[in-house]
Amino acid sequence: PAAAADGYTFSGWTIQSPAGVTVSEGKFEMPAHDVILVGSFNINPPYVVEYWLQTTDHQGYVMNEEASHTHTAPIGAAVEAHSMTFEGYTENTTHPDRVFSGTVPASGTLILKLFYDLVDYTVTYEFEGTIPAGAQLPGAETKHFGDTVTTPDPTLAGYTFSGWRSAEVGNVTAGETFLMPARSVVLKGSFIAGQVNYTIAHYLMNDKGNYEDVTPYTETKTGVVGDSVRANAYQTYLNMGAKIDALKTQAVNKWEGVVSATTPLVLELYYSREATARVVYHYVDELTQDQWRALGWPDLPTDTNFYYTGATVTALDVIGTKPDKAIFEGWFCSDPTILVAPGGTFTMPALTRADQT
Repeated sequence: PAAAADGYTFSGWTIQSPAGVTVSEGKFEMPAHDVILVGSFNINPPYVVEYWLQTTDHQGYVMNEEASHTHTAPIGAAVEAHSMTFEGYTENTTHPDRVFSGTVPASGTLILKLFYDLVDYTVTYEFEGTIPAGAQLPGAETKHFGDTVTTPDPTLAGYTFSGWRSAEVGNVTAGETFLMPARSVVLKGSFIAGQVNYTIAHYLMNDKGNYEDVTPYTETKTGVVGDSVRANAYQTYLNMGAKIDALKTQAVNKWEGVVSATTPLVLELYYSREATARVVYHYVDELTQDQWRALGWPDLPTDTNFYYTGATVTALDVIGTKPDKAIFEGWFCSDPTILVAPGGTFTMPALTRADQT
């Protein structure tokens, strides 16, 4: 029969007595008397197989206690380590401390060592759909199995980022983390256009017939980034008798534009004063300027401005020396419906044509 014991090797059976009986292939012919078989056990020294995994900082290796184990073999036996598979690692067969095989000594001091390096995986980012100007694509990153990866959170004025999605790790909220699998990852995301403000500036021609130093009336509108928008004329100015300045239609008027998140959009419309009036000054009594001058009165003021419906007009002062004991009591309007305030101001009434008086 076979004999076995953990940690030992059985030497086999030999015939101690009687002489002349031999064992062949574990068998012998039974003689007509008792037979004594003798066998012995030889100790099997232990040897150790260790598996060392590279640390995430690439500065060294740490032994995997779970995988490493102890074996036994007969003294002088040639043994080899069994390669194993570790997720996210590849065996480093050129490591200087690698011991793949050896001969088992009686001392039981043989240690076989296998080393495994981390596999470099790549995290790559891609934008999908319409990519707005100014969007910065994050660069690729090198990661290892089990690393905590923090995803970037792209921001762009006027847009909302959708977040990241990946066939390898599923959906990931921008700025959140995921654990790196034992494979490369491609994360994809897109920008959703949001709403931003744009401005419509309305320039009304000044009293001198130009637009110098004119402060525009502005309207703030809201539009979706990337949309084309068009300005509407300012009805209040149209009601005052002004109209879009035809001479500036091509050169200055900006009716349309595209809403941008990076470059503020300003639409500009210019209004000329088609219906205007002049203010003419007279002293009471229908005397000519020369006749009033002969009586010692200073010349009447001359106003060269053109006023539009609704304009606030401030009457000019009489400048010069007045006749002795004469008192200038102020101006009043020939149209009794127009009231001149004590300070000499009044509001220009509705006008219907150019160059009214």
